[in-house]
Amino acid sequence: MKLTENQIELIANYTDERYIDRAKLITYLESHKTVEKAVFAACSKVAPSKRLLEANERGYDDLAEYNPVERQTFIRRIPFYFYIPSDLKRGGRIFRLLRKFKTPEELEAGYQNLEFLFYEVGLPLKTIFEYPVQQARTPSKENGGWDFSFFEGSPYNPPIMFNDWVEYLKICIQLHRNEYTPRHFLTAYNEALEASGKSPIIYKPISDLGFYMVRDGRSYVCEGIFPCDENNTPILKWTNIRVEKPAYITFSSDYSWYGEMKIGLTPRTRIFLKGQYDCDSSNDEEVNEDEWYMVYSGPMNMSFDSEALKAARKAEKLTQKQVADAIGVSERTYQKWEYGDTIPDGHNLIRIMNWLNISDVQFLTEYTEPKEDN
Repeated sequence: MKLTENQIELIANYTDERYIDRAKLITYLESHKTVEKAVFAACSKVAPSKRLLEANERGYDDLAEYNPVERQTFIRRIPFYFYIPSDLKRGGRIFRLLRKFKTPEELEAGYQNLEFLFYEVGLPLKTIFEYPVQQARTPSKENGGWDFSFFEGSPYNPPIMFNDWVEYLKICIQLHRNEYTPRHFLTAYNEALEASGKSPIIYKPISDLGFYMVRDGRSYVCEGIFPCDENNTPILKWTNIRVEKPAYITFSSDYSWYGEMKIGLTPRTRIFLKGQYDCDSSNDEEVNEDEWYMVYSGPMNMSFDSEALKAARKAEKLTQKQVADAIGVSERTYQKWEYGDTIPDGHNLIRIMNWLNISDVQFLTEYTEPKEDN
């Protein structure tokens, strides 16, 4: 079947003759009703092309993200199959967007989304292929571009970003909004979700070692992907982090992607994580996804827990007089500590912990629980 003039023009407009033999491509398409992956090897002048090889990219004949399709469908998707970014360090090719789609159904849905962006929304190919990569990247000074090695382990890599972006655009069309490529995508996406009556995405700190927040002098630091406002301050209502009375909150990135959040401490700062806590090898507690776990509380938020002292004494099956005698105070003095009338000084606190087998002062410390947002 001969290709139409419009189809031949599409091939001319969206293939690079330095790397693609257009005549061979046309011949292959005219002789095949179903287009197999072999089409890329049949029409490629360089496999992989020198330009792609220099950028450590795969060539046309190594497009794993491809399923055989009917000829008409293949021709319609030629702009995607043969797209090469103008700046390989700052853009992506089709496999960056579809690499996580493993099943034929997922891959087909990805291609349909590409068609939606290009033919229905009318976005340029440069925008379609670069925007998801930009929003999911990490900076890399070494290569002058972006660090793509982060993508494999990232909870927000280009394929995930691509799918979310498509949903975001559909909401924008529904709400008659035209901000298709917002600078802070995570923020704009959550705003659109809420505006359409859907639940926003809640973002959490990321850790490979089990420690989600780390003390760094007079601050706590965590890494992750967080929505930010125009001043690049993380929007905590869309995270599982709650902070009371911080000195400051900063984010190291100038986009809504992976970076470091730093929370400055004051004597009254409190930091909580919902559904996460900084675990260690000695703590086998099961994490409750709906529970708030305290990461830090400033000294002015701490008070002595007299009920915990009483519980510790009873657990050791000791009387008040026995504990008082063991640590060298009067029984009346000790009773005031358990009744909450007074608190022990540091010297006596150490003695109490020793005699009652208390290894962590946190056991005798009382804190305030966080309040849910209204």
